[in-house]
Amino acid sequence: MAYSQPPVVFVVDDDVELCRTVRRLLVPAGYEVCIYHSADEFLAAGERHRSGCVVLDIRMPGISGPELHRQLVAGGSEMAVVIASGHADVSTSVQAMKLGAVDVLEKPFSREELLGAISSAVGRLHTMQRQREERE
Repeated sequence: MAYSQPPVVFVVDDDVELCRTVRRLLVPAGYEVCIYHSADEFLAAGERHRSGCVVLDIRMPGISGPELHRQLVAGGSEMAVVIASGHADVSTSVQAMKLGAVDVLEKPFSREELLGAISSAVGRLHTMQRQREERE
């Protein structure tokens, strides 16, 4: 099955410079990148209903990354989640993986770590799309 549109990566992080860096890494690799500086901003934009990969920070003003992840899962969202944080402890990482996160990256992460996690997330998205199409 061919996918004609570039995969969408939603970056939800209050670190403006990190968001710029992620965009500079992902756009040349063929990804569409949408930046949100809080979970509230992401939710207000209605993005939870789109298919894509979301890169979540753990600590943000308002709704935390783990809480947004729980909301996405509870709402049946077709988002593949990658957690990227400088504050990831073992407990938070385990909880993220139990909720279905593709990966947990510790900041600062390398270009290769980010691209590998996004590639895995996109693979999971394609699998979810195929499974949904088969059910329909």
